[in-house]
Amino acid sequence: MVYVPLELIMGKQLMRNIFAAVLFFASAAAAHADGLTCTAKTGAAKILKSPKQSDVHPLWPTAKIGEHSFTLTGGAEEKGDGAAAYVSGALISSQDGVLPGKAYIVAAEWDCFD
Repeated sequence: MVYVPLELIMGKQLMRNIFAAVLFFASAAAAHADGLTCTAKTGAAKILKSPKQSDVHPLWPTAKIGEHSFTLTGGAEEKGDGAAAYVSGALISSQDGVLPGKAYIVAAEWDCFD
């Protein structure tokens, strides 16, 4: 019998995407079973360090960076500056799983559900 690596059959990028999807869903389920889950309406939706629209996160300024896309889980509504509604929670990367620390989003830029 001849051994052929699975990545040669499926392709490296497809294998990475499958691994990222499995990691994403496993991380999301294990990390935060309660609270809101939010997905960005567009790749330009901002990720913030605090509930202030001007306080953009330096590492993850938008919901889509290159091949990374983000989801916020375990979300809770927060009050911040002005009339904007915010949600805080754990940020999950499509490639890196749950990222450290708390993140904030502008609720109007994301679709959130229980």
